[in-house]
Amino acid sequence: MRARWKVCAGVAAVLGVALGCGDSNLLSGLADENSTQAKLEKAQVALDTGDCQTALTLFGEIQAADATNVAHRLDLSAAHLCAAGFDAQAFIAVAAAFGTSTVPSTQVFEEIANQAVTAINASWPTELAAAETLLAANLAAVPPTAYNGDPDAAFNLAVVEAVKAVLTISDILNYVNGVVDCLATQGSTAFTDCQISAANVASIVDALEDANGVLLNLGVTSEIRDAINTVLTDLNTVDGNAADSVTCADLQAYLTIQGFNLTGVTCVP
Repeated sequence: MRARWKVCAGVAAVLGVALGCGDSNLLSGLADENSTQAKLEKAQVALDTGDCQTALTLFGEIQAADATNVAHRLDLSAAHLCAAGFDAQAFIAVAAAFGTSTVPSTQVFEEIANQAVTAINASWPTELAAAETLLAANLAAVPPTAYNGDPDAAFNLAVVEAVKAVLTISDILNYVNGVVDCLATQGSTAFTDCQISAANVASIVDALEDANGVLLNLGVTSEIRDAINTVLTDLNTVDGNAADSVTCADLQAYLTIQGFNLTGVTCVP
């Protein structure tokens, strides 16, 4: 897993801390083990190997020592995604496959949930909230604005908002490894297993709209933007009326088209 996504020359690109838009290689000339450079290397290795807690600790120390550094905020937010149980590289791979028509629009959301959700951790809402705090200047704005107006922070913020929608649905459905399991006990206590409320639907749609809006304002062409926009558009039009609000029935219809088995999943007020 790479620690950050950066927008280089107007094109969204996935880069790790060892690479950058004109950055020097951070792994060269390694200094003592307590140096920032050494911690960056260790943190990146931890993130790559799924040691989310070590990545959080080391990236957290680095960010705390230089709180306004955008790159450090991106790195720490990636560690929070890891701790939430989300594989951002798998998400990017699915978006890339969608961009080449390898994954059709009727499967793209299911593929993201199937490939990118590695676990439904109880702490994921807290982890995503921490990532939002690092990346956003104003979450209440429509769409949200990025820290210091930075385009890299904006791109990462859009990813986090999309992840929020994916994890909300995965948590409610107990969906891991391609299976909806209404009898499983996992995830955040904020959700009731296999019961979709109107508030849940609104939260999912809001997160997708925020992600899409941030990327639209950023003006960056990428497969991630195309995938998010397609999910949002198809969800809005699943009932044949793009002008009305998305309902639980709409969400169920959309997820069924995507290939989810929703046996036992119900709508509640």
